[in-house]
Amino acid sequence: MASLRPWLLIAAPLVVIAIAGAGWQLAQPASATGGPEMTLNVSPSGHCDDLLAPTKCTFPAGKQFQLLIDVAIPPPGGYQAFQIELSYGSLIYKPGGDQIDEIVWPEAAVSIRFPYAPTGSEGLVNLQSVTSADLNTAPFSSFIGTIIVLDLTCPSSIGAATIGLRAIPDSAAVLLDSKPSSLEINCQALPTFTPTATPAGPTATPTSTPTTVPTPSGPPEISLNVKGGVCDHPA
Repeated sequence: MASLRPWLLIAAPLVVIAIAGAGWQLAQPASATGGPEMTLNVSPSGHCDDLLAPTKCTFPAGKQFQLLIDVAIPPPGGYQAFQIELSYGSLIYKPGGDQIDEIVWPEAAVSIRFPYAPTGSEGLVNLQSVTSADLNTAPFSSFIGTIIVLDLTCPSSIGAATIGLRAIPDSAAVLLDSKPSSLEINCQALPTFTPTATPAGPTATPTSTPTTVPTPSGPPEISLNVKGGVCDHPA
């Protein structure tokens, strides 16, 4: 029975480049251009330059958000598995209780996360999933949509971090071999509001004017009249 090999044995040497004040970004191999594609997105959408495939998003420092990894373009014949390495730089990763809480691919049968119990400060996490434990009979998937959801938080410090996504190829299965993608997260300070002082001064006291009701002169009077007749005087 064929199976996916352990992470650190299948992965080609991973080259990362530092971005001053922005964490880490995965380098793009020259061979991974065109073809199938996975994209990065966030929820809530925040202030992003594009709703469907953003390249830059802004959140307040200390704000937690979800990172969505979507299959945008699957391979023409489908795929049996995926293996990805995600770098999240200076952002804080809040691991789910189990990898199945993060891998939401509806056709996943076996899923693995490395490190198995991350602290959230490693700066890198690996995730893989396959449609069957037996790759000889693993069905092919043509699913398009979200396959991974991770909880990330902007640090309390102000700055930018680049999230980098890279698919890891393997000959044991037909994988979703996507070209690399990245998303810049800008963590900004919340705006501060200074209350405007109201100048002190005398407060006007409202006054009321009594209404004078005229007093009738003489004794009370009752008059008689008729409706529809002809009278010598209207009253």
